[in-house]
Amino acid sequence: MKRDTRSAFRSRARAMDQIVAGAVAERKQELDERSRGAAEASARVSAMVRDRQKAAHEEADLKAQFEGCTEAQWALNGRWYPVVRWNKKTVSVDMPTKRTTIPHNELGGAR
Repeated sequence: MKRDTRSAFRSRARAMDQIVAGAVAERKQELDERSRGAAEASARVSAMVRDRQKAAHEEADLKAQFEGCTEAQWALNGRWYPVVRWNKKTVSVDMPTKRTTIPHNELGGAR
């Protein structure tokens, strides 16, 4: 008689283990699908951002846009520096200690 209760307990335990394992597998699959969808959406957005940045880089022509200006503002610190030379993608400026080049994406303005 003891054997019957033990085998019944084992079969119930196995059934419970299978139910739990099935629930865990379903939850894992659901999370994987959600994660996959989020990764695809992120890839689409980052591709769009990359395309916009590339287009902005290609369209940047500082020389044509600001050629008459004598000062350029560096967006990283907000200071205005005297311009040495306008290039298509950069501007050369005189800082108090050295001459440096500011790329078009760091240019805050010109006057």
